[in-house]
Amino acid sequence: MNIKRLPFHAPAGRIMAALKDQPELFELDTFWKNYPNTKFGDVDTIYLRFPDKRPWLDTRVPEADPFECFDEPAMNSLGHEIRPVIFDLMHEVEGERLGRVMINKLAAGGKIDRHSDTGGSAAYYDRFHLVLASNDKSEFICGDESVNMKSGEVWWVDYTKEHEVHNRGATPRVHLVADIKTRGVGNAF
Repeated sequence: MNIKRLPFHAPAGRIMAALKDQPELFELDTFWKNYPNTKFGDVDTIYLRFPDKRPWLDTRVPEADPFECFDEPAMNSLGHEIRPVIFDLMHEVEGERLGRVMINKLAAGGKIDRHSDTGGSAAYYDRFHLVLASNDKSEFICGDESVNMKSGEVWWVDYTKEHEVHNRGATPRVHLVADIKTRGVGNAF
């Protein structure tokens, strides 16, 4: 199993209201969107927690702890809405450590090209998608499985497997993505 829906919901409306009031947050940091050979050209991202980006941008900068993530400036603006949701999710999945936390907005008609996440972080963390906004023509494909994730749903995804996303709808697809170290790495849910 590469994708699994979890039996609880995210407060999508409250977070989307906070995003509507602060659309400029999607333009604070274009790290993945402008990264060389990116798969994320159609994605605007709000980085809430992320590892040090300097080693990706300058190979002369040594990587410290690759699992350590830090609050980004946008967390100051959205933390009031985001932190309780993340802490609730960590409780539900018996999380031990919080990694990356991002809000990804895939444009209407956009796609994320097929890829798999590799490296130590992908083997260390589980990835969870809290669906904030979607439409009936949004498709998440992981391995040979395909799902249409609905607003308010929470999904576990094995992002070490090849995956891609297509938003063939007329509205953006918005997900809160959280990497959480758990005991089961996908097996505990």
